[in-house]
Amino acid sequence: MSELEESGSRTAPLSAPSSIRDDLAKCLSDKWDGKTTFSHKKSHDVAPNPALSLKNVGMVGLPLSERDAAAIKKIARRVPPGKAGKSTKDSWAVDPGQITMANPKWNRFVVEAADESLKALGISLGSGKLKFRLDGLLLHEIGSNILPAKATSAESEGVFAKMMILLPSKFTGGAAHLTHSGLTAIQDCSEDNVFQTTILSWFTEVTQEIKPITSGFRLALSYSIGNSDTTAPQPTISTNQRELQQLREVFNSWKSSVAEKSPAPEKISFLLAHKYTEQELRKGLSCLKGTDAHKVSTVDLLTKQLGFSTSLVNLVYSLDGIADISGCQYGRRRNRGYGYYDMYDLYGDGDDDDSDYENSMPFETVKEREVSVELMVDMNGKELAHELDMSDATLTKEGIPSNIPEEVESSLHDSQEYDGDDVNGYRFGGRLTRWYKRSFLVIWPRQNDIAIQWGGDIPGACRAIATSYTKATKPTAADTALIDFLLTRAETHVESVSEVLFNAAMKWNDAALWVRTVKACMKSGQGLGIFNGLSQIQVAIERFGFTKVKSGLDVALQDDPKNSRRFAYLAELEKWVADAKQQRHRTNVMAWIKSSRQTVLRSLHAPTSDDHALFITLAAKNGGVVFIRDTILPQIQTSADLTFLRNFALKVLAEPTLSEDPALRTEVAFSIMSKAIHRAPLNQAPKKDPRYVYSSPKNSNYESAQPYLEACLGKFDNAIPLIFQKIADIYTDAFPEKDRPGQFTDVMIPSLRDVAIHIRKTPQAVVRVDKYLALVIKPYMEMLNTDSGNRSDSVGRYVTAMSLPGGPDLLFPSLADAIETLSPELIRIFIVEIGAQSKYLVPQKGYKGPSNAAILSLLVKRYVTAAELTRSTQLSDAVEYCLRYSPETVSSLFKRITDTALTPAYLCDVLVPSLEALYPLSEAHASAVPQAHFASFFKAVTDAWMDKVFVQKPEEKNDKTSSLSLLQKWLCNTGCADCTSVKKFFEEENRILSLRKIGAPRKNHLEGKLGHLSALCTFEIIRTSPRGVEIYKNADTNKTGQWKASQLKGSEILKTIGGDDEERLKRVLGDSYSSVVDLIRGTEALPAQASTAAAPGASSVKRTAQDDAQPPNAKRQKVVTGSKAGKK
Repeated sequence: MSELEESGSRTAPLSAPSSIRDDLAKCLSDKWDGKTTFSHKKSHDVAPNPALSLKNVGMVGLPLSERDAAAIKKIARRVPPGKAGKSTKDSWAVDPGQITMANPKWNRFVVEAADESLKALGISLGSGKLKFRLDGLLLHEIGSNILPAKATSAESEGVFAKMMILLPSKFTGGAAHLTHSGLTAIQDCSEDNVFQTTILSWFTEVTQEIKPITSGFRLALSYSIGNSDTTAPQPTISTNQRELQQLREVFNSWKSSVAEKSPAPEKISFLLAHKYTEQELRKGLSCLKGTDAHKVSTVDLLTKQLGFSTSLVNLVYSLDGIADISGCQYGRRRNRGYGYYDMYDLYGDGDDDDSDYENSMPFETVKEREVSVELMVDMNGKELAHELDMSDATLTKEGIPSNIPEEVESSLHDSQEYDGDDVNGYRFGGRLTRWYKRSFLVIWPRQNDIAIQWGGDIPGACRAIATSYTKATKPTAADTALIDFLLTRAETHVESVSEVLFNAAMKWNDAALWVRTVKACMKSGQGLGIFNGLSQIQVAIERFGFTKVKSGLDVALQDDPKNSRRFAYLAELEKWVADAKQQRHRTNVMAWIKSSRQTVLRSLHAPTSDDHALFITLAAKNGGVVFIRDTILPQIQTSADLTFLRNFALKVLAEPTLSEDPALRTEVAFSIMSKAIHRAPLNQAPKKDPRYVYSSPKNSNYESAQPYLEACLGKFDNAIPLIFQKIADIYTDAFPEKDRPGQFTDVMIPSLRDVAIHIRKTPQAVVRVDKYLALVIKPYMEMLNTDSGNRSDSVGRYVTAMSLPGGPDLLFPSLADAIETLSPELIRIFIVEIGAQSKYLVPQKGYKGPSNAAILSLLVKRYVTAAELTRSTQLSDAVEYCLRYSPETVSSLFKRITDTALTPAYLCDVLVPSLEALYPLSEAHASAVPQAHFASFFKAVTDAWMDKVFVQKPEEKNDKTSSLSLLQKWLCNTGCADCTSVKKFFEEENRILSLRKIGAPRKNHLEGKLGHLSALCTFEIIRTSPRGVEIYKNADTNKTGQWKASQLKGSEILKTIGGDDEERLKRVLGDSYSSVVDLIRGTEALPAQASTAAAPGASSVKRTAQDDAQPPNAKRQKVVTGSKAGKK
């Protein structure tokens, strides 16, 4: 057993109690330099018998007998007085020359023991460099002791350490006190020495003292240890006095905090650098390695001196959850036995040992964490009874380092179970369970011994108290200590602690305990909720009397967080005490209730939704709405939830019983709403989502503003400007300058839009926010040409917002100034939005800027000159804008289009499709725009299409090779789906027909038929499984199909621009009528070289020589396989 006696004066606390853990962590950091171990003890249950023989005595038996002790005294000399140690009674020494150890194993044991001792002292010379000297045999009997002394210079010459081997003998007392640098290690070897051989070692610089033997005999061999290399410096104790002093100050600070009942750790758990098995830990301090040994031995010595206890603890962490196998998604899984799988590596080499991957796979989700204490021992390895609280929360608060749970979980686990087949509740990754074993030094003030015993088992401690009050009429000292401990746990275990201690107070008639329990449980924040109904309070009043429990009731009433429960509690208590049976309590209780009501009225807590009705009831009883204004609102305006304040304002406004004067009620309700708006988070700087590292900051102020707008619109219109004032209040250091434009575009504009929509629904509403309209114009117009978001929604919100009174006066001039900088697409959106909302965009009287109509005309003119009009819908929309807002612009739009070089693609993709929409527009606006403008445009488009797109009829060949005759001759006429598909193919303009995977019989059938159609086409066999065929039209054959398609499309154009009115068609086409109609409707063929255009369509442009290249010769066998066939 090792203890420490106090040495030196007590120092002042190093720091505040709250930093005790942090200060101790600094002292025990990884940079620890102090090797303060100056003594070592090790007991051996199994050691060789030295076969000790003394001259003139013979063999000495072990354990030592009284007979042999008496024989030793006859040949020994008394220890002389002197500096080396003064014996006060009967100490005996036998000189080395009289001693023989006959067992050949003894010398080896001594060398190994010395080597182990020196390592524990921080010395590593190697056994080959050690020099041993037997100093003699020492015998101590009853009363023998050695007063404090160091080795003399003569004794220590060439020697740096002493080693004493206590041979098996029976004695008590005789503890060795070894002191250095103010630290005293007490080594008591008497308990089991009769069965053990114990090694004690210490530096020669250490002061040795042997306390008196109280019974029996103590027999020891004394050795001196030195370095065989006489030229090398002798090892010395390496103590860092500064570190020792800092440690002493930390523990003194902790001790003072406990004595003064200031906040302080209940215990501190220090994570050791090494892990120790249960078997090792049962050896106590002697099992520790490296810095663990130095730190723990030093702390143990200091804490024993200052009234602390220490222990060594093994913890087991377990994590259970879902494995993350995303890093192996390309691997395969192989069954290794029921429910267990190995994961192949990414290359699927089938290696049976995949434990490396399984050991490194992370958790996707941890579903459960558990911490358990495997073993707790004292410094001698003796197991301690405990219910130690080592939960994650406790370790985070009391552990060194402060992030012990994270540090443990990020390290390599000790064992695991991975069940890749268990996906029930664990998804695809399977169930993964891991265990981590770690060793700790736990330190606590001795006053907290009971917390160590019960800290992890509060229900058990409660049961112990329940057992005591059931059996005894008053508590024992142990019960009192346990009660004091439970009161410290009331905050976190309020239900179980309050129940058992209230019962204990009643059983033991202890009013003070009842009050202490109430006050301790108040820390939980539950207030009156700790009581099991009012009956528990009534019983206490009846048992102890009101006066004795009043202080507890005062605290409970004051600390209860719910205002409604505080008043309800008083009302119930008042009802109870009015009963005739409570006559003796009535006077005191009623006086207290009356006083308490006033106290509660003037100490309202943060209200909950239940308090709306309470406050209105209280106001009705205490002067009406003025009571809310003067008494309630000042107390809750900063503590109330903002939702509560908004709803409370609405309820006060709608409650006629509060005041007959609606104006006064409105004034108070407005005041409440103003308080809510003043605190509302409407001007918070954008923040990143912490869940996503690369997320952009998001401005959520509009979402925050919506509830206030909804609450105020129609009820508190005069509060609307306050909302916008708060939104605009962003010119502070807390709101980055780069984010300020977004506050206007993303928050203020949508909010103004909401107000505008409200005013449209309730025209009588009066809301003046024109100064905020002026704030949004510049940032919004600057944003327009940089933001790539949904511009249509953005412009719509902006235009709606600017429809508020005063908005058009700002909108129209700003658009006129910025029109040259706006993209055509933005201009189009403004045309749509302003046109749709024109009736709301009314400038105020006296406005002299551009009108609504003027702005629309200006926007349309800019649009038709700048827009590219690459889609038919764009063109028809542009024409419609002109017709609606600037009819004179139609002719210039048409001229701009027809004056440019019209490509076949533009004609087919844009102009021709637009004719279908333009014709009805020309009819609908015939009065506004001369028909000649449309007719001229239709004619220009038709002429250009005929010139650049229309494919004329190719020259026919003789009947034997004509398409029709060949197809009729060689293809099946009825019942054959494949031949029918081929015929249809020749009637269309498509050049290639692919019949895939039709199978060998159908392929053979077509192969025979197509062999006769070489004048029309070539074909290839697609060699997939099953087989297929791909057919290519010859150039001349394809032109026939293109001509027919051109005729069909041309007929559609004529129908579109002329309708069923042939005279109208003549007027539109003018001098082109005959040539156009003859080519589209006619049947005469032109020479082959006269028709060179491609077929119409989205890709109908004139083909290059490569486009018109001839397909392969008939029956050319080209192999097309696999996916290539699918892409053909």
